[in-house]
This record gives sequence, structure tokens and C-alpha cells, in this order.
Amino acid sequence: MGKNLTQRAIDAARNSGKRTILRDAAAPGLKLTISTRGARWSYEYKTKFPDGTWSPGRSLPLGLYPETGIDEARQAAWRVKADVADGKDPAIERQARIEENRAAQSGQTVAEALDELTLLKSHQWSRHTQANYASTHGYIRRAIGDLPMRLVTRKQLQKAISDYLTETRAAGMDGRARAMSISLRLSTLWKEARDWDGDWLDDASIAQGLKVPGSEEVIERSRVLTTTEIRRLWSALESGVGAGVGQGPRRILKLALMTGLRVGAIASLRVDDVDLDPVQIVGARDTGPTITIRAADGNKVRHRDRVSGNHTVLPLSPQAVAILRAQMDETDGPHLFPGYKDKSMSQNTVSQAWARLREAGAAPEDSVAHDLRRTFRTMLGDIDHPGSEEDEERLILHVVGSRVKRTYDRSRRLARLRPIADAIGAHIERIVTASSEVRPMEGVRDAI
Repeated sequence: MGKNLTQRAIDAARNSGKRTILRDAAAPGLKLTISTRGARWSYEYKTKFPDGTWSPGRSLPLGLYPETGIDEARQAAWRVKADVADGKDPAIERQARIEENRAAQSGQTVAEALDELTLLKSHQWSRHTQANYASTHGYIRRAIGDLPMRLVTRKQLQKAISDYLTETRAAGMDGRARAMSISLRLSTLWKEARDWDGDWLDDASIAQGLKVPGSEEVIERSRVLTTTEIRRLWSALESGVGAGVGQGPRRILKLALMTGLRVGAIASLRVDDVDLDPVQIVGARDTGPTITIRAADGNKVRHRDRVSGNHTVLPLSPQAVAILRAQMDETDGPHLFPGYKDKSMSQNTVSQAWARLREAGAAPEDSVAHDLRRTFRTMLGDIDHPGSEEDEERLILHVVGSRVKRTYDRSRRLARLRPIADAIGAHIERIVTASSEVRPMEGVRDAI
């Protein structure tokens, strides 16, 4: 008897880099085919003819992974099974609909082109990128997914972006960043899309340079928090009073300031990624606390690094250790910052927490959570430490050196980076504890 398909099995198969077929005992006939081009769900079945014989085996596409998750694929498979039991042949009916659609609409729809683009490119995307694109693609499907690629006009594309901004602002959100993502995805889609006969689209320029009002304010950001702003923010993150922000997002934001890491990478941490009490090895240059940022969770990480599992290990300052230790004491499960449905906390949850901090006056009105990373990097250049500028870049996961150099040099440089991490941690602690309004950092004295 087979086993129910799990997220762990899918992740392992995708990381192997080999063509793999996974089946699900919970929905017999459901299949996930994983290749270097991506992953696609399908359902295999046979129909019974009136004379008692059976049709050849058929395979019905059910969507792409990860846009279609395990639960959604199972529901679709069960619906197909019910149709077959009623004497229908879903594959033949689907093909008839496709042929009718081709004739009526003169070719591939926007939604179908998105499916092809995702199948071709998704194996190169990080987990963060996949989640971001799933949301962006979802809106494009809803807005113009049924339109044929060859008949879409620039005016329709521009209207889709304007409608999105109108919707989000009516809900009290800004929406410009997501609108920019929609604009860029439409541009890529028209560049990459081919019609049913394999020809390039007649005019891909209609999707190039779509305007997003106010985007220039989002693209160029140089916001760095002042000392006073850091103290006010830290006071709110310590107490949590007034902003209505949970302990998990508050600690993620603290760590973003203390480590310079992206909030998405911190939110994705697993308990096993943090080693606060390492085994002391005689003769080792560095045996201090460390944090591992997995390549699959990294932003702007090369596809080769994700496939090979080339994770990054960084040193932790005593101040960061104190925050992490407090979180680990309250965590029961594999994810250090648990979210919904046995997953890690999403970056969107942290962004919403930052918005509430802005509303409460704890965070600057013109700031975003990513400004903490810029603030950290700026402070690194203003304090005394024994490292070089390249070491500062490595500490925040920026790429250093040529491709050839990175291929041959796999050193973690923990012994060089740790004094820098300790120096910036102590510097930030002096800032946040300089005011009488700020309480001592939770557990930091014990960690030191």
C-alpha cells in the first residue's frame, strides 16, 4: 500500500535535480511529475465502454506546483474520479474545450501562457520568489486570465494595474510594490510567451514599461533609521504595548536590526538552523553560536546554490543569541517562528506588523521593515571593528567576488566575521539602552 504524499517528499524530490514521479495514496491516480522544467499535477484514469471494455489509460492535467498545492490537487482528483464514475471522460471534454477556445479566441490565453512560463522557470525560483509570484500571478489570472494573448491591448494591461491599485487602496493598503511586481511579470510574460503554433507574439512591446503611479518612490529607497527612531522602535518591540503586534513578529524585527538579515529569511528559520550551544572543538578557530540561512529560503541566491544545498552559516552576537534563545524556549515544532497550517511565519505577516507599528507611531511613517537591514549595513561602516568591507558584505549575505572565486572559495570565515557581529551587536545595545524609557534587552545579560 502506498503512502500519502507529503510536503517533505515533494521538497526532497525537487532538490534532487532528477526527474521524479510522485503518487498519492490519499487520491489514487493523482501524480506529480517533477523535472528540471518544473512540476505538474495530473490524474490517471480509465473509462468503461458500454460493451464492458476499458479505454486506454488517460492523463488529465490538474495544474502546476506550487501554484496548486497538495490539498487542491487532491480535491481536483476526487472531482475527476466522480465524473468518471458518472460515465464522463474529462480528458476528451477538456480537449474539446481547448479546441473551441483556440478557434474562438485565436490562440493562447494569458492564464495558459502563465502556466507555460511557470513550468519553464519555476525550478530556478527560491521559495520566497515562488510565494511572491503565486500572489502576483493570481491577480493577473483574475484580471485578464481569460483574454487571448494576441488580442490583449496595452490599454487593458494598464487598466489591470490601475484596478489593482484602486482595490488595495480601498482596503487601506498602499499596493505600489505589488503593482510594480505585476508590471514586471506582464513584461516578462510577453517577452517569453509563444502561441500555440510555437511562434513568438507579434508585438511584445505592449507590455514593456507599464506605468505604476508613485513607483519612483518605491524603487529608490535610502531610508536609514536615526538613533532616536531606533530607540522608539525598540521600546515598542520590547513592550508590545499599543501596536497590537505579536511576540513572534516583534522578535523577527529585532533580529533584522541585530543581524541585518532579510525579514523573510528570518521568518523562514527552522529550529535546526540555529545552534546556540555548539560543541566545543579543541583547536577550532571558531566554535561560537551560529545561524544557517538555507539556500532554498534565500533571496537572490543562485539556482545552482539552491540545488546543491550551498547554505550560508553566519556568527551570532550575544544580543542576537538572547533573542533567539527566548524564541526557542517558546517554540514547539520544526519552525522557529510558526505560522498557519504547520508552516513558518510569512513575510507578509511581518510586513503587516510593521504597518501597525507605523500606525502606532513606533516606526517612522515613511519606513518599511527592509529599512532595518539598510540601517544595519550603514552602522557597520560607522563603527570600529577588525574586519574589511568585504567582510561587512558577507555578514549580510551579499555576493562578494567573481563567479570563479566563489566556486573555489567555500570558506565560512566565522573567525573573521564573529568580531564584527559582536561589535555591531554591542553598538546597537548601547543605542537601545541609552534611554531610560527602554528596558534592558530580554536575556542578553545571561547570554553574555
